[in-house]
Amino acid sequence: MPPIVLQVENLSKKFTIGQKRSDNFREDIVNTMRKWWSAGSIKQKNTNEFWALDKVSFSLEKGEILGIIGENGAGKSTLLKILSQITAPSNGTIKYKGKFTAILDIGTGFHPELTGRENVYLSGSILGLSQQQIKDRFDTIVAFSGITDFIDTPVKHYSNGMYLRLAFSVAFHLDVDILLLDEVLSVGDAAFRRKAYDKIVDLANSGATILLVSHNVNEITDLCTKCMLLEKGRLKAWGTPKQIMQTYIAQHLVNKQQRIGNDKFTLQKVSIHAQNKLPDEAIYLNEAVIINFYIEKKQSPKTVQIILYLFDLANVRLLTDSEVFREGFELYPMPKGNYQISCKIPPYLLNHGLYSIGMLVVENKELVGEWTHFAKFNVLPTAWERDEPWTNISACIRPQLNWEVQRF
Repeated sequence: MPPIVLQVENLSKKFTIGQKRSDNFREDIVNTMRKWWSAGSIKQKNTNEFWALDKVSFSLEKGEILGIIGENGAGKSTLLKILSQITAPSNGTIKYKGKFTAILDIGTGFHPELTGRENVYLSGSILGLSQQQIKDRFDTIVAFSGITDFIDTPVKHYSNGMYLRLAFSVAFHLDVDILLLDEVLSVGDAAFRRKAYDKIVDLANSGATILLVSHNVNEITDLCTKCMLLEKGRLKAWGTPKQIMQTYIAQHLVNKQQRIGNDKFTLQKVSIHAQNKLPDEAIYLNEAVIINFYIEKKQSPKTVQIILYLFDLANVRLLTDSEVFREGFELYPMPKGNYQISCKIPPYLLNHGLYSIGMLVVENKELVGEWTHFAKFNVLPTAWERDEPWTNISACIRPQLNWEVQRF
């Protein structure tokens, strides 16, 4: 069993509303001096205290990758700043083995007037490498960044993507025991992000322990071995990335019995279930999913069409369909009244995971309403797939394709 390399117990950080929050020693000195100068001449305003972190405890083993998620203000960045010793905790203890390396601001130490080559040496020195270490790794850093032809050009002439790729490359070629990353994987194009993903995996495989703050669901589910959800400074949930992401997304979805609509149309309720099952029973990926919309049409005799679409955990629209999306289909009038409109998603189309529903309503080719995330459902893996970890692949759909094997 890998050793525990990071143990956090009851970590807390208190701030005072009305005072500037400082993240470093210099700001603390400036704020203190301002208080001295204003003492006796300016009446201090009443302030309230709040806890940016409140008794957060967790542990990580060597080689684990922890994803940290939560709303803005949940305490994610505060946690990384305390771990990297940029700011001090109010309470709690941190025990660790090795050296913390933090990438909280891509481009630390870069100077616009210096060339890319000069900035590699400058930034590498600030981040803890010796000149010989930088020299030994220089070619690898530049090759990783993909800007070899521009390495002797001042970085003020770089595009934003070039600048970020070089800064990212320097940061990822440090000596790493525990690596802290705060929203830094969005740099560059898709090819560079893929290299960055692979580099993180390589670092973890070589024994580095990584803490990653990100709002990107795919980053968390693809890269991380564990995940924590912070909410108002507290540890709300802890588990596998898929478990925590489902908790995170589900708490933001509206109850599926809620009535929505307007003066033309009302959705009274939605019923979602596997074919030949009740709504409260589990849905497995080898089963068809039946979605029933119970609507009240308030005007007559206009035609009505419902356009369905599904969202995944990353809030990406996965599919859309409507009964009118058919060649030769003709709209027909519907008198006002109550209707049930149903559709069926075939088995083995959706991968296991949490999904939410969106809907457009059109009357006589005029959009009369759009509602999103008003209902949700969970698709579970079948029994044999739960026992086979190699089937747990991050993908939104998983249709049964036609395969052939031929010997030649």
